[in-house]
Amino acid sequence: MKTLFAVIIGLAVAAPASADSDSSTSSRLGTLGHIGWVHSVAFSPDGTTLAAYSGDNTVFLWDIASQKQLATFKEHVDPSIFSRAFSARSVAFSLDGTLLAAGEGNTVILRDVASQKRLEILEGHAGLVRSLEFSPDGTTLASGASDNTVALWDVASRRQRATLKGHVDSVQSVAFSPDGTILASGSSDNTVALWDVARRGRLATLKGHTGTIFFVAFSPDGTTLASGSSDNTIVLWNVASRKRLATLKGHTGIVFFATFSPDGTTLASGSYDRAYNNTVTLWDVASRKQRASLKGHNVTFAAFSPDGTTLAFGARDGGVLLWRPPSPSRQAETDPSTDDGTDPSTWKQQATLQGNGAGVQTVAFSPDGTMLVSGDDSVILWDVESQRRLDTLQGHEARVQAPAFSPDGTTLASGGDNTVVLWDVAKKSQRATLKGHKSRVQATAFSPDGTTLASGADDNTVILWNVAKKKRLATLKGHADWVQAVAFSPDGATLASGSSDNNVILWDVESRKPLTTLKGHADYVLSVAFSPDGATLASGSSDNNVILWDVESRKPLTTLKGHTGNVYSVAFSPDGTMLASGSSDDNVILWNVESRKPLTTLKGHTGWVQSVSFSPDGTMLASGAEDGTVLLWRSFSQ
Repeated sequence: MKTLFAVIIGLAVAAPASADSDSSTSSRLGTLGHIGWVHSVAFSPDGTTLAAYSGDNTVFLWDIASQKQLATFKEHVDPSIFSRAFSARSVAFSLDGTLLAAGEGNTVILRDVASQKRLEILEGHAGLVRSLEFSPDGTTLASGASDNTVALWDVASRRQRATLKGHVDSVQSVAFSPDGTILASGSSDNTVALWDVARRGRLATLKGHTGTIFFVAFSPDGTTLASGSSDNTIVLWNVASRKRLATLKGHTGIVFFATFSPDGTTLASGSYDRAYNNTVTLWDVASRKQRASLKGHNVTFAAFSPDGTTLAFGARDGGVLLWRPPSPSRQAETDPSTDDGTDPSTWKQQATLQGNGAGVQTVAFSPDGTMLVSGDDSVILWDVESQRRLDTLQGHEARVQAPAFSPDGTTLASGGDNTVVLWDVAKKSQRATLKGHKSRVQATAFSPDGTTLASGADDNTVILWNVAKKKRLATLKGHADWVQAVAFSPDGATLASGSSDNNVILWDVESRKPLTTLKGHADYVLSVAFSPDGATLASGSSDNNVILWDVESRKPLTTLKGHTGNVYSVAFSPDGTMLASGSSDDNVILWNVESRKPLTTLKGHTGWVQSVSFSPDGTMLASGAEDGTVLLWRSFSQ
């Protein structure tokens, strides 16, 4: 895995490959040289020729097989400094491969590919031409420009057919649907417009981005549209319903291109991820997961060859990089390994949810996995699929410490001040406020049947509540310091509580009496969790360790050591094979429960990780941290 990744990074500085170079030993095919920033690349329909437009005001035609230069065109028809310096310089082949269009300044230049002669200069825009595309039948050329318009040109007569007006800022990208009936345009006004090509009217405006949309692309079957934006995301849209299908998050900079593979299974996107000197990400379209991330080679634009076997990248430092992307079966080969030698392709960061700015104290998935709750200075409900905020619930006078869903998902409990608030999830409103603690509530947990709620607080007690009647059932006293964590066993018969007295107490829920005190930690016990079968209890502590306890014998099974800071949260996966632990070392460690060894370390937070939670199906993990974010991690092995 490391070998292939190193080869990709090396492309940015490699010398041009010779015609007889052997590309069979790696995914590198060659590097085609320019002397300026390559702004745009396009394959001819038969895949034999590549056109590239660069900052040296030159269009190069390359023969793909030999990687030799076929022709060079100087297209700077406007000698002004403004035009030369700021032209978007886009190129596009007609679908029959006979014509090449290039944007220069406020004009579009048409050339005959065979004779390499200039046929026409199309004038009509009042701003820089930023994007070009031929219709599938080759009769129409669309151009988008900084004058906020899209121009439709008749290719045969080389006259302007129509001007599409509606955007209120620069048009950055245009794309025809595969059947040619719809044109999409992305703009600096943060919207995507869908246009009826025949009637030349707007069909819909797609809103969802919070920044300039730099690229739009239709899937080969025409059912999906991808848009890339300066908000660092890619949105997939259902073309028929005009609704958002998904938001792809993972880039840390402006997404400046997105393009589908010819078979529609892969989406390639490029971003100004400064930490990695630009990143290209390959996404699996069906699962919406990252397939590979290629970092460090100054990529500015990309295009798939018609057969999907080659990706051509334009680079800021000059040159076109040819690369053979991995097939899905070779996905693991392109993922770099973690420092500890484990395979990071198992879990990858999928999204970042930004809270209200305060540290995230806790996270929890709803029982059906469709929602996520996080607590900072309020209770926030998130839609898991779209990663959008559903609502913000205000009701506590202090930081929210302990949101928990009822087993049926209809009720949410949260603590933070001296109270526990019960929320109606559907109505997003308060059902009741439970008062009984004399100090801050640190933890809440519902019994498996949903009839009882346990809350632990800084008054050193645990209170059991009747959920239906909203009344106190009992107060459990036994700890000598703050109660930091509570958890019910899967059968509901036992309650575990962890405390700043360094101990875990197991309680008999029916008799409400302590069964035993588990002693083994050298500092505060901050978190407790039962395994799904109820046989094992995990406890995390300020001594930086996790202890696994045998519930029946009430003896320690092992101590998991790996964190370098307080272990604030522990959670078992639904199948019980993994344990996640979050720590003040800013990391999440995933442990193999059977071998009791770390599987991998998830690094992404810049503050203490205070809560971890698995989704009900075990494919996702949420982590909340003092940096004010919730990170969503997805398993690639499910």
